[in-house]
Amino acid sequence: GLIASLCFIIERFGIIFFDAVIGANPDIQKSFKSKKAHLLRNLPFKSEFHSIDTTNYLQRPNKICFIGNITKIRGIDEVLDSISFFKKNEVSFDLAGRFEPKEYGLELSENDGWKKTNFYEWVNRHEMARILSESRAGIVTYLPYPNHIDAQPNKLFEYMAAGLPVVGSNFPLWRQIIEGGNCGLCVDPANPRAIASAINYLITHPKEAQQMGKNGQQLIQEKYNWTIEEKKLFDLYEVVFQLINLFL
Repeated sequence: GLIASLCFIIERFGIIFFDAVIGANPDIQKSFKSKKAHLLRNLPFKSEFHSIDTTNYLQRPNKICFIGNITKIRGIDEVLDSISFFKKNEVSFDLAGRFEPKEYGLELSENDGWKKTNFYEWVNRHEMARILSESRAGIVTYLPYPNHIDAQPNKLFEYMAAGLPVVGSNFPLWRQIIEGGNCGLCVDPANPRAIASAINYLITHPKEAQQMGKNGQQLIQEKYNWTIEEKKLFDLYEVVFQLINLFL
């Protein structure tokens, strides 16, 4: 807490001496309360998952996935609890990433849902694309901690780019993206029954789930992609260069 407070003070004082500061989500940008603060989101390239075949969606197994750092506050316990509610071979869970801390992996392995889990450790982008191409949905049910509620996790947009419907936390900003774009379902991330219900809905309504995935892909092409953010970054560079030239 002390270090966080010190960093907050340094950041707010430091902006006086900088020409611009970039926030990775709207909440960070607004927290600076300055015209120097700009929004630059961490979004995927339009073309990154073009190689994924989405025409076979209806033939895929009933599998969901999570790819990223595996920590307790990201709600993995609750996801495994939700998986345990399904009958054997009814649903499986692909989990890829690093446990933080390492001992957390041992804790998860004792969960009944681990029996239906395929664990891949950390994977490269090619292997990540393979997992996405075999899944029915991507899950990102972070627990309601301050750093999560107003965040825009990159994996949310990667699932969308891969044509997967998303099961996400019911935070207001996430609802706006997921349910507002009709590209998935939002649930209470601390409620395994609610998570299981959302998963079950997607696998028992495959055509609707497929359309949600297509909606997400369309949003990536039109709104949530790095091409848009890149232009904003170059425009910001141009403004900064002009300011520098004023003093040369």
